[in-house]
Amino acid sequence: VTVSWLNNYAGQVTLTAESLPFGATAAPLTINRPTSGTGTFQLPVSTVAAGTALGPSPNATRVRATGNGVSSQTRSLALRVLPSQGNFQTLTWRGGNTTTPCGAITANGGATVSFSGPGFANTTGIPALWYAFTPNCRGAVIFGVSQGVNQGNALVIYNFGFPSQIADSPGSSRSLQVTAWDRNQFRISSDGSLLIATSVNSSGRVATLWNMLSLSQIGSNRQYSIAASLNAQVAGAEAQVNPTVGNSWTWNLP
Repeated sequence: VTVSWLNNYAGQVTLTAESLPFGATAAPLTINRPTSGTGTFQLPVSTVAAGTALGPSPNATRVRATGNGVSSQTRSLALRVLPSQGNFQTLTWRGGNTTTPCGAITANGGATVSFSGPGFANTTGIPALWYAFTPNCRGAVIFGVSQGVNQGNALVIYNFGFPSQIADSPGSSRSLQVTAWDRNQFRISSDGSLLIATSVNSSGRVATLWNMLSLSQIGSNRQYSIAASLNAQVAGAEAQVNPTVGNSWTWNLP
């Protein structure tokens, strides 16, 4: 933040961030007048992983400068919260007659899977061959039973741990299209906010990117080689994908 002292004012100035997105905080910063009368200062903004609204701030975020005996001044602040950076990872798939705790969430699996935990209504009887939790139990992916010969499998994604202030309410789910999903090619970001779901078609594999907060697709489908395996990372405001065979691509994040 660049601050200029005008009209012979030489006192301290306090910078305060206002209308930050949910989950973001910033302590007021008190600064002294530099010799030149103008200075650039950092006003740190803190966020909470899986607890802060991602993307551009939905509010009219601004910085207010106040000083003793002078009128305060405000300026708009362009603020964007990025997901946790780093590599996507594979999912750990579970099935059979299991009772699997994941933090405070419990899954009871068999021919169907049920989830129970704090903050959402228990789910019951979801047909499943396999299921997987996302990091820190913030969500789950259910690989459903076959819908018939050459009809593919159902797929359901769940939000459990992202709060309703920044995401669909905990316990919300979305059923994705029935297709030939390839669960071993699925990838999840380190904070569980982004899921790459992969299917197979006559031309190879198709990758789709899903926002696990809003349970919505990001960007377009991407075709890649049946011979390739996916490597992906979150870098800045992009999801960067590098198949082991063929061309790489990026998805721009909201």
